[in-house]
Formats: sequence, structure tokens, C-alpha cells
Amino acid sequence: MKGKCYYCNNEFTKSGMSRHLKNCNRLDKSSVNSAGKFILFIEARYNPDYWLYINIDKEAKLKDLDRFLRNIWVECCGHLSRFSIHGENYDSEIDTDEIWNRSKNNMNVIIKNIIKLKDDIDYEYDLGNTTYLKIKVINEIKWLKTKNKIEIMARNNKPDILCAECDRKAEYYDYENQEYLCVKCSKKAFRNVEMIEKLEYENSPRDRVCSYHGNKYNEVPYLPEVLEDDACLWDKIDENFDLTYHLERLTKKQLLDICKNLYIKKVSGLKKDDLKNIIKSVYKDRMNVFIDNIDIARFHYILNYLNNSEYRNDNSHIDKIMYFKNRAVLFNGIINGKRSIIVPQELEEIIRNKNNLQNRLKKNEELIKLFCGMCFYYGVLNINDFRILAKSYVNYNLSDFNLDIIMENASEYYGIFKFRNGIGCNIYVKDISYILNKRNEKRNLNFYPFKKQQLLSSSKPGFIDRTKSYRRLSNYLINNLNLSKSSVESLMYNLEISIKNGEDFDEMVLNLIGDFKFEKVEQAAHITNEICYFSNNTRQWITKGYTIEELNYNTVQNKIKIGRNDLCPCGSGKKYKNCCGRK
Repeated sequence: MKGKCYYCNNEFTKSGMSRHLKNCNRLDKSSVNSAGKFILFIEARYNPDYWLYINIDKEAKLKDLDRFLRNIWVECCGHLSRFSIHGENYDSEIDTDEIWNRSKNNMNVIIKNIIKLKDDIDYEYDLGNTTYLKIKVINEIKWLKTKNKIEIMARNNKPDILCAECDRKAEYYDYENQEYLCVKCSKKAFRNVEMIEKLEYENSPRDRVCSYHGNKYNEVPYLPEVLEDDACLWDKIDENFDLTYHLERLTKKQLLDICKNLYIKKVSGLKKDDLKNIIKSVYKDRMNVFIDNIDIARFHYILNYLNNSEYRNDNSHIDKIMYFKNRAVLFNGIINGKRSIIVPQELEEIIRNKNNLQNRLKKNEELIKLFCGMCFYYGVLNINDFRILAKSYVNYNLSDFNLDIIMENASEYYGIFKFRNGIGCNIYVKDISYILNKRNEKRNLNFYPFKKQQLLSSSKPGFIDRTKSYRRLSNYLINNLNLSKSSVESLMYNLEISIKNGEDFDEMVLNLIGDFKFEKVEQAAHITNEICYFSNNTRQWITKGYTIEELNYNTVQNKIKIGRNDLCPCGSGKKYKNCCGRK
């Protein structure tokens, strides 16, 4: 079975692809990824025609790989899954009601800490009807920089599926007899038409197991940048603005995604026609909710296509379009040879009848920016704490806003913070539980009172908090290590994230200066002191936005004496002389 390289679109055999990826001229080998990546080869254990090559950040967690495998190949009903590595099992926690021989490990572990080059990994999904995958670590690199933790490098071509009766190309599946059928054979009199369904995207080792339905669009978040506008995501469509027409073109999996995103529940067992009818029946109500809870930028994106459906390449990533499509807000396709975006006429009518919408959207935008800024400085924030904190920054009643829906949708669209089950966090938080547990040790510590403009400014993508301590260490690295400004910014960014995540100080220093050679020991000691100063003056997540210096100052003000051998008040668990007392 051949497959396609997702960088150059050339086809190779499974083994030939491994050799090709080492030399593909579309791979950017000039970029640098300081953390490094593993290259993984994944195939179905009992059906090796299905295979993948991917790259994954070494800092990614097993749960990231599990989520990828679910999205691309196996997810149907939220079953349990398991990795087996070096004799240890690492279990998911998707469905705690399901019975399994549970292991002591979960998937909240960084992969570089448990795997290495040439390791073999087993993966299982679903205890009852198990899909088995085998994974091989075939390479590790530092030269590939990608926008996502995981990126698909190559995948097997969609296999040809033949009719069970006549060997023609199959286009239907008979659930009653568990057979693939061509158009002609599917119409035979003895067939139960209620049990026959048109094939969707069949390219997974779990096809037709349990209630699994494949979806080509699930690849989108994991595509290389060279494929952001892949032609496979643009099908020919009619210039039709009726919602029914566009829903009929979707797969069952896409309809289920729309139901999930529009908060339509208890639909997983329904057929496609039933799903379409339910979506149409609640469409007006759910679109009103959707529009009321977005911001100005997303509303203007929709308005751009109300009067002119021709697609305008405004540097939007394809997943922005998919965000709207997965909510039945916009539909993309090719009309008369041109890429086009359709706004359903049902939604247009809703928008035209909206009153005083701009004021509402501006407030939504302000709340999203405030929440994002708080995630930047506090790391982790639950929606109830935000509701209390936000009262200091806005002069309108927050009870009029569904903050959970606002933040959940904004987090998916913008990707600069995460939000799930009422808890938001900065995208670089490595362990939410660790931060919350550390905070519980300081229950009486309030959140640092940032100014409103600080929070709004920090909500911008790529924001850097260029404090006095940041500039001091940055200038020191430029002047003493002969580094470029861009190299120093990258080093500083990674260092700041490590500090905010509460990582071990000595390990942070080693990661930063380990590749440099010093003529004198004093030079290494000096830079260590500079890093310590920067660490003590960085706003930290476990201390609710305070710096260690600010907490130490407050401690002195309260006349609490700290001995050199006492535990450091920052909560690191180290002695004061080996932590904040080093400055």
C-alpha cells in the first residue's frame, strides 16, 4: 500500500517513505527546534495497510499523542485507551465507568521522559472491540520547527474497498450482513434499506467497528503549513444558500461535530437524516446563542461573506474556516472553479434581525481579552474566580453573559489559551494540577491586582512582558555570550515558561547554558546569578501572579524572619539559601 508525503505530495511505499522523509526537499531543515522532536512510525498491528509517519515535540505528553490517534484513527464512543512502554502501562481517563485492569500510570507524562530512539510502543483503544496499534520511534531531530505539537508527515492512501458480491467499487455498507456493497448490489430486494448506509471517509483500521466513522477533516489541525489550503478540503458545490443542501453533503461524523459544538445532546446513536433534522429544528435558537457569544472579529469574518461568497485569502488558516463549518455557520467549496464561502440564508436572516449587537460583541471581546490576559499572568483560572476578578475591570453586569460558552469558543478559535469544564489556562501550562496544588498551600494569598491595560496588552499573540529583570538578563546574554537578539528572545521565552511552570532551577540553568563553553567558572556562576535574579522577578503561576521578590518583601514587612536553612517561602520545597536567598 503506497502513501503520500504531506510535504511534497509524492507517493512512496511504506518503507520507501521512511527513506524519502530523510531527504524530502520540502522539509525546512534550516529552522531550529531547541526542544527537539521524535519521528514516529505508526501502523495497525493486524492490518498494516494503515500507517502514518508523524513528528511530535519531545515536550508533548502521552495524552497529546492519544488525542491525535483518537482524532485521526480510532475515536468512536469515548472508550478507554492504553500505551504500553517498557513493560509499564499508561491509561487514559476518558470513561471512568468502563472496567479495565487499571494501571498506576496515566497519560499526563512528558514523552521524552519515558521513550527514546528505537523504542517500540503498543497502543490499544477500546476494551471490548479493541483496535491495536504499534508505534516505533525511528528518529529524533532538532531542525524541524512546526506550529503544532504533532504534525502528520505521511499517510497511507485511502484503500480501494470492493463489493462483497461482485468486486466492483463499494459505495455502501450493509450493517445487517456486515458487507461492503456497490450501488447495484445495495438495491437487491432482500436487502434491508434501513440497515444500508453510504460510505464516508474509509481510511482507518477501526472502520465499521463499534460506531466509528472516519472524517478527512480531522487531519486539518495536524497538517504541515505547506498543506494549510489543501485541495482535498475544497469540493465542488452548487451556488446554493439553503442550509439543508449543505447539511446533506456532510458525513455523519461532521454532523455529530456540529451537534457537539451547538450543544445538541444525546444524538450519537442517530442516523444521518435524523441528525440533519435535529440540527435544522434548533438552528435558529442555536445560531442566536452562537452570535450572542462571539466577538467582533469573528462576526466581521461572517459578514465578509454575506454579500460576496468568493473566498478571499486573508492569511486565515484553514482551521478558522473549519471552526465555522463545524458549527454550520459557514460552508466552503468550489463554485464555478473558484473557492467560495457560503453563509446559509437561514443565518443571514438571523443576523439581519439582530439589534444592538455591536455593543454586545465589544463586551464579549473585552471579556475574552481580560480572561486571556489573566491566563497569561495567573497560568490557570477557573471561571468563577474570573467572574469575581472581572468586576474590578468592567462596569456591566456579568450575569448577562454565558462566560463558559464565550471562553470555550474563543479558546478553540484563537488558540492562545485553553478552556474546558470551567477552567482556563495558558497554552504553555504543563500541569494544571501541580499549579492548583501549590496554590492550595497559600490559600490566603489573593490574585495579584494587575491593571486593566496590562491584562489587555498581554492577551495579544506573541506578547512578551519586557520587565526590568527581562531586559537585564536579555542584555547580559547578548553582551556576554555573543548571541543575536532573536536567539536570546527564544532562550528567554523558553526560560520564562519553565520558571512559570515551577520547574527545577538547576535543570533550567543547565538547559539554558549547557551548550555554552566558559573559560572561567566565575562566568558560569555569574550567569547563574543573573538567571536567579530573573526567576525571582518573574510573575509566577503558582503564586497567583506575584513575583518571589514581591512575596519576600511582604514577608519582611510582616516581620517574619526566614533562616538560611528554612524552606523558601516561594513554595519550591528548597532551602531558602539554595533558592530565593541566592540573589
